[in-house]
Amino acid sequence: MRVSNAEWLWLGGQGSVINKKFVASDGPICTDLRAAGALLAATDDFAHSYPHSWRSKAKIIFRCTPQWFIPMDGARHNIVAPAEAGASREGAGQEPQETPAFAGVTVSGLEEKALLEALVVAARAAGAEILKLVEAGFEVETKLDQSPVTICDRAAEQIILEFIRQAAPGVPVIAEEEVAAGRIPAHDDTYFLVDPLDGTKEFVRGGDDYTVNIGLIAGGQPKLGVVYQPAIDKLWGGLVGEGAFVEVGGSRRCITCRALGDKRDAVASKSHLNQATIDYLEQAIGACGHVSVGSSLKFCIVAEGKADIYPRLSPTSEWDTAAGHAVLLAAGGRVDGLDGKPLAYGKKAFLNLGFCATAGWEAPAIGPFLNPFAGGGELPQGV
Repeated sequence: MRVSNAEWLWLGGQGSVINKKFVASDGPICTDLRAAGALLAATDDFAHSYPHSWRSKAKIIFRCTPQWFIPMDGARHNIVAPAEAGASREGAGQEPQETPAFAGVTVSGLEEKALLEALVVAARAAGAEILKLVEAGFEVETKLDQSPVTICDRAAEQIILEFIRQAAPGVPVIAEEEVAAGRIPAHDDTYFLVDPLDGTKEFVRGGDDYTVNIGLIAGGQPKLGVVYQPAIDKLWGGLVGEGAFVEVGGSRRCITCRALGDKRDAVASKSHLNQATIDYLEQAIGACGHVSVGSSLKFCIVAEGKADIYPRLSPTSEWDTAAGHAVLLAAGGRVDGLDGKPLAYGKKAFLNLGFCATAGWEAPAIGPFLNPFAGGGELPQGV
């Protein structure tokens, strides 16, 4: 069986390893990322090489070149279909010529879709690690900015960083815990923003409103992103210009924002609802219902058509918003900064002073409603 250069494939169905050759026992390996089969059940020998992946039930993808696949450890294995098991094949034994799966800003639509699927896998793997650590128990630490952090944040981030290194070699990654440790890579206008566990305050209280977030920024705007809620195994993804989706209960469906009607709903933060937000909503949307959730789930609720507006009149970091912002844009929504123009990325200290997300309609500029920061200057205290 031959596969195309630089394709990303799901390995679906039952399988085994025979003389370092992967044999799919229920049909050929699927090249359609969206129609791929279930997680393969590997032999003990194969599972030993990838213990966290298989035993945590995380779906795995591999970068492929003709006749080979190259898993996360870099080892090379032949790919054969069932009918080809044990048979000689043209080109067998030749060294594969690897082609990077992601080449930068000017990638084709196919490569962007494949990269999005890679991020889906990365988010699920990070979420599985968080759940494992929750079951084992963890301690809460306090960072210099007085925000909480746990081993769950750090472990999930390392998993995501490794996946991105394999999926998009050379593209910088700005991740929350790496930044907290003083490690900020040099970057231009194309880079990933990662928040491995958004909603840590709710998380340490035992809540379910925490998310894994991975977004790609290109030219100052989100291009694609994934938001995963491990506690209920629900995932949102989006590629701007191509559409957004939600995965729940083992199935995927497309999502779009709803039109603004007579019944209106605002989604607000559990931790940051203040009088300024209430005043803004009165002008922007009038009488409305309220949905209160934590973390980046607020973007996803608007993207799913379950609310109309999400105003934020207090600071966030760009890694808090990038993934959800991408999903909302892909679903037909918009996110504007203080001046009513599209919220841009690459700002000083990766800081959003405030923004307003809607289901695609233009809301009043949020800047006039924003309270001055207690610390003065551009950066608030505690950020």
